[in-house]
Amino acid sequence: MWVPACSDPPATDAGTADTGTADTGTADTGTGDTGTADTGAADTGTRPDASDVTMQDTAPRDTGTTGDTGTTGDTGTTGDTGPVGDAGVGTTFEATLSGFQEVPAVQTMATGTATLTLNAARTMVTYRVTHTATGATAAHLHVGLGGENGGVAFALSGFGATIEGSAAVTPEQATAIEQGRTYFNVHTMANAGGELRGQVHRPGETLWVARLSGDQENPPVVTTSTGLGNLFANAMTNRVRYNVRTSATPTMAHVHMAPGGRNGGVVLDLGAAMTVDMNRVYVGEAAVPMSGSLMDLTAGRWYFNVHTAVNAGGEVRGQLLRPGETLYTAQLAGTNEVPPVVTTASGSAAVIVSADRAQLSYDAALAMITPTAGHLHVAPLGMNGGVAFPLTLSSTGGAGTLMSGMAMGMTGMAFLSSLDAGNVYVNVHTMANAGGELRGQLARRPAL
Repeated sequence: MWVPACSDPPATDAGTADTGTADTGTADTGTGDTGTADTGAADTGTRPDASDVTMQDTAPRDTGTTGDTGTTGDTGTTGDTGPVGDAGVGTTFEATLSGFQEVPAVQTMATGTATLTLNAARTMVTYRVTHTATGATAAHLHVGLGGENGGVAFALSGFGATIEGSAAVTPEQATAIEQGRTYFNVHTMANAGGELRGQVHRPGETLWVARLSGDQENPPVVTTSTGLGNLFANAMTNRVRYNVRTSATPTMAHVHMAPGGRNGGVVLDLGAAMTVDMNRVYVGEAAVPMSGSLMDLTAGRWYFNVHTAVNAGGEVRGQLLRPGETLYTAQLAGTNEVPPVVTTASGSAAVIVSADRAQLSYDAALAMITPTAGHLHVAPLGMNGGVAFPLTLSSTGGAGTLMSGMAMGMTGMAFLSSLDAGNVYVNVHTMANAGGELRGQLARRPAL
C-alpha cells in the first residue's frame, strides 16, 4: 500500500520548516553551483547531452502529434514492491545529495553521497552518508517524493562529515524506501530546512520530477486538480520506475513524448490507480518500449498526462525535469506580433533552464513557414525588444521546421529575471515578414 509522505509520524526535526532595443523589423540574419547527479557522477547542475545516454534511440524524434486522445501504450507493471535482495544481505539503495533537490532548490557548493541497506526482513536499515556541508545541525531520512517536503522517518546518528548508523523501520517506511519515496536531508545553520538532499533509489537510476497542472495541457485546462510524479530511469537496463500522485479523478494516465507545449504519442500506460487519502496514485515499473527512448527523456521530451472523463485529452500534465530545472513554454502565432501578422503558420516552443541557472535548452516546432531566423527577444507582451539569443534551425521537412539547441553561460541574472517575469518571447522571422511572422511569450510552467 502506498503511504503518503505526511502519513509518517514525524520526529522532532530541527529543520522541519523546510523553510533592448526595439525590433525595427529589419531582417535579422540569425547572426554556480555544482551538486552531484543521481547517477553518482559529478552533477554540474546542467542538462546532460542526449548523446550521453548509451542505448540506441529506437524511435524518431516526435514532431508534435496533436490532439492526444489518451491512446493506450505499453502497459507498465503496477504495484512495484521494490527489488528482491539476497535473503541474507538485504537490498542496497543509494542517493546523491545536492542543493538542487531541496524544495525550494538551494544554491550551494556542498555535495554528498549516501548508501542505505534494507535488511531481508524489511525491519532494519543501515546507512552511510558523507557530505561537505558547512555548519550542519541535523540529518534525517524523510518520507516524500522528489519535489515535495515530507515528514521525518528517523534522525541519523549525528550530522558530521561522515554519518553511519542503523535504525528500525516500519513496513510502511520499508515500502516507501523500495518505491523511491524517501530522501536524506542534511540541515545547516545557513539552510535550516535543508542544504543537501538526495532521493533514495536503486543503484544506476536517475531521478526525474514532474509537477502536474492544467496550464501545461495543450490547450491549457482550467482545473483545481494538481499532481506530482517521479520517474527513475536506468540507462544500463533501459527500464523506468514511476510514482505519480494526483488529486484528479482519472480515467487513465500515461507517459507521453513531446516537448513542453506540444502533444505527443503514448510511451507508457501507467496502468491502474490506487486510492490513497483522497488521491489517485500510480506506482509501477516497465522496460522502455520501442515507441520511446531515454534519449528523449534526457532532452526534456517526456511528460506525465492524467486523463479524465471531463478532459479526455488530459486534465493535468507535467513535463519530466531534472531536480531544480525550470520549464517555460509558448504558443507561436502571427497575432502575437507587434503589429499583428496575418499568416497560416503556427508553432510552439519550450525552454528549460538548468538547476544552476547557467544553461538553457530549447525545442520549437513550426508549421507552414520557411524561416530565415529565430531568436529569443526581451520585452513584455505587446512590445518589441532586442535580441537576447539566436535560435538554431535544426531541421526542415514535410513535418515542418524544428529549432533545438542549447546555450551555456548566457543566462545572466537580468535575462533570467525577465524570463521569470514573462518578458521574454520567441520570434521567428521570414523573408515576407522580416520583423517576425510568429511570436510567442514564454511563460513559466507550472505557473507560480
